Formats: sequence, structure tokens, C-alpha cells
Amino acid sequence: WNITTAQFNSSPSSFTDSPTGNYGNNINTNMTLAAPVNVSATPVVYLSFWHRYATEAGFDFCYVEVSNDNGTTWQQVASYNGTMTTWTQQTIDITSYAGGSTQLKLRFRLTSDAGLTGDGWYVDDIGIIYYTIVPVELNSFSAAATQNAIELTWITSSENNNRGFMVERK
Repeated sequence: WNITTAQFNSSPSSFTDSPTGNYGNNINTNMTLAAPVNVSATPVVYLSFWHRYATEAGFDFCYVEVSNDNGTTWQQVASYNGTMTTWTQQTIDITSYAGGSTQLKLRFRLTSDAGLTGDGWYVDDIGIIYYTIVPVELNSFSAAATQNAIELTWITSSENNNRGFMVERK
């Protein structure tokens, strides 16, 4: 893996498995986060990135993998193969894989067989997004059914360091 200026989502460069042309046969190559990230205090963790790829469909694969033990073991969170010629953003909830780890690592891995090869995988604008729980004091909270929805109303006493609310239905 290396940096290339041939393809990118955000100028001037992106990462690719094969910066000088097509990837080779029978390869297993990866780009791994060098230093682990401590997400032990973050209950929700997402991985976001932009990518495009050209691989032999059904035989050569692009894997996104997460490790919560500094790279000793890896878990696959996404895989791609075939051809996607436009830059596309992916956002993956990796909370269950991160497991409150103090040693979270990410890697992007491309594998190929002995058959056809392609231009490979380009990855750009990689980010780890996390949310922490902000203490909010509620004075009142109510819910009322309308024709096609439920209307939620609340009043708070304090909202320190809060930019908004996320409401989940479980």
C-alpha cells in the first residue's frame, strides 16, 4: 500500500494497494493503522471512509477489518469485490467490534487469486467517529401519537457540551 495522486476523493491523494498499476496474482496485502486508538470511553464508534475499486468479481476481495487487541486478532466488518468506478462513502458501525477497547486498530486488506487482476482498491478520507454520552437533566418529557408519527417533547435544565439529540427506536 502507498499514497497515490492518480485517484482521490479529496485532493491531492488517496491510499491504494497498487500505486504502480494492477495488483498482482495471489496477493494478500494490507494497510494497517500504525498506532492503536483508545475508545474505552466511547460507547458508540463508527468507521467512515470513501473508496472505489476494480477487482475480479467473486475471486479478489477488499476487506475492512477491526482489531480490539492491538492487531493480535481481526474481525471482518465489510467486504467488497467487482467494480465500483465512482467514489462512494461508507460508514460502518464498529461499536460491537471495538468493544470499549484501549487498543483498537483498523486495516484495509486486498486479496487475490491466480486469475485476473485489476486496478485495485483506492481508499480516502478515513475517519473514526465516536459519540460519548452527555449528561442531560430532563425537567419533563412527553410523547404523543399523531396520525403517522409520534411527537416527542422535552424540556432540559442543563445541556453541557451538547450539539443535539439522537433518538433511537429499539
